[in-house]
Amino acid sequence: MVYRKIIVLKGLKLKNVALIKIIEINFEKGLNVFTGESGSGKSLILDSLNSLFGGTNIPINHLIRPDKSECLIEATFNHSKKISDWLSLQGYIITSKDIVITRKTYRSKEKIFSIFKVNQFKVNKKLIQLLGVKLIDFAG
Repeated sequence: MVYRKIIVLKGLKLKNVALIKIIEINFEKGLNVFTGESGSGKSLILDSLNSLFGGTNIPINHLIRPDKSECLIEATFNHSKKISDWLSLQGYIITSKDIVITRKTYRSKEKIFSIFKVNQFKVNKKLIQLLGVKLIDFAG
């Protein structure tokens, strides 16, 4: 019998994303379910996770809360040797117990731009997109 360690999303933090001021979600072992009224932000949470990995469900000009100049999307995953090995091949050595993916988006008068990080390493959007395919599977 072969056992594979499953990569688990442990937490998600959103700050100044669209209509959300701040929310921190800690996922428990097993199935986690979001419920709520229409317009309460369930889809926004999933769209934010997609945006973290370079997706475009939320247009970048709508990503930041209207009265703010920056926003944060941050997801924490359990440490996985498979992902660590892949990141090592890309030139990033992960030694911590968790893998933290961060997208900070800034708005100035001239432009809107994002900075992506894997733990303390600044990475480009292409690497984030490739990593997202390995960490997240959206189905609907």
